[in-house]
Amino acid sequence: MTIGKYRIRKIDELNLVMEEKRVVTDKKTNEEKEVWSFLGYFSKAEHALKTLLNKEFMTALDCKTVNEVLQKINEVKQLIESK
Repeated sequence: MTIGKYRIRKIDELNLVMEEKRVVTDKKTNEEKEVWSFLGYFSKAEHALKTLLNKEFMTALDCKTVNEVLQKINEVKQLIESK
């Protein structure tokens, strides 16, 4: 399941992994490419989604007004609900 720039995958019967899509530059060719960067293992989808909400909430703290924070939280909720 991909939510925004995050991906949650089942890697075996007991574990999920969360990854974040990042853009990296190849030092040899100076080419940019997208890669999935490991963030953590989870035994339950609920835990992975809570981590996602916390990460996005920390981003929302960079917002200047309460309305911007609330808007960011609503965006994350909509992303999750659409999956």
